[in-house]
Amino acid sequence: YGECWVPDRVPRHWQPYEYGEWSYTDYGWTWVSYDPWGDLPYHYGTWEYTRRYGWVWVPGTVWAPAWVTWTFNDRYVGWAPLPPSVRFGYGGYSGRPIVLAATQYVFVPTDRFVGTRVNTVRIAPDQSPTIFRQTTPVTQFGVTGVVRNDALPINRIQSRTRIERRNIDASRTTPRPITGWTGGTARSTGQVSVIAPAPEVRQAIGSRPGRGRSSRGNAGNQGTEIR
Repeated sequence: YGECWVPDRVPRHWQPYEYGEWSYTDYGWTWVSYDPWGDLPYHYGTWEYTRRYGWVWVPGTVWAPAWVTWTFNDRYVGWAPLPPSVRFGYGGYSGRPIVLAATQYVFVPTDRFVGTRVNTVRIAPDQSPTIFRQTTPVTQFGVTGVVRNDALPINRIQSRTRIERRNIDASRTTPRPITGWTGGTARSTGQVSVIAPAPEVRQAIGSRPGRGRSSRGNAGNQGTEIR
């Protein structure tokens, strides 16, 4: 994937989209991160699990309220980061549900899904395979100038818990129109990639003032870049 980023000083067995909470905004299901660096890696690009480094962030330039795929039933809601291979058109993504390994999903009770710190109500990871087999995967993103994450049916969630629509300003992120994407292939193919092309990432990193060839640093030494 080219240049990627690994957060430092995270708990053992840490994984993305666990330390924070979900809110429902005008852009659909929006992740509100409690990670000190969480304003960017949960809204641009996506995450991939590697044996050597654990979870790594693959940079991107297209904004979304959260780049996750869902699985759910009336009792549980689960989500996992989209794979870096995902592409979609200007009409959004509404293809086959993306199904990942059960161990990559975070599950919570449906009645504790919204407005609750996820890591305090998460179901034990060793139960994920059993719960996953009982749920229905769904992947869908809409595009109305800005990407929306509205695959998880709000009426099903509202039947189990109260949902209050919140202002996006409370989510530590600012929506960006998809027309700001600069990957270079969307205009010719009608397809947009969640992650940025590797040459573009290298160019952006190389243009940073004072940037050398060291593989360390960025985000105030809160992470490690890998090649």
